[in-house]
Amino acid sequence: YKLATHSLAGLVSRVAQPDAQALMIGGQASVLARLLEEGSIQPVISLAYSNIADERRNACNALANLALKEEYVDKIISEGGLRRLIQIAFKSNANNDEKFFVALAIARMARSSEYRMAMMQSDANDDDPSR
Repeated sequence: YKLATHSLAGLVSRVAQPDAQALMIGGQASVLARLLEEGSIQPVISLAYSNIADERRNACNALANLALKEEYVDKIISEGGLRRLIQIAFKSNANNDEKFFVALAIARMARSSEYRMAMMQSDANDDDPSR
């Protein structure tokens, strides 16, 4: 079920992908603001499921940048971003840039003890990270 949810999210993200790519490649604050106003960072998380390494790297970079702001850490955890970051960290074919941004995002989220507890209690730890 969880995998199907992310597959559906990945399909939906193809429609929203230009905005997500503009956010990560162009660094357009207005695109980020609009996505966040919609109440979800799901397009960014879905982009992290891409088969294209550059898209995954850009998604990890965006998640690391979002993790700078405490109000987005909860969204990253609750919307499946942490789960995907952990999966990418253990992927044998993930490149060094992806792993760098994964480590940066997780380090930024773990700054406060409150978020460290939320990260440990999340369902992100339930999956086999080798997927």
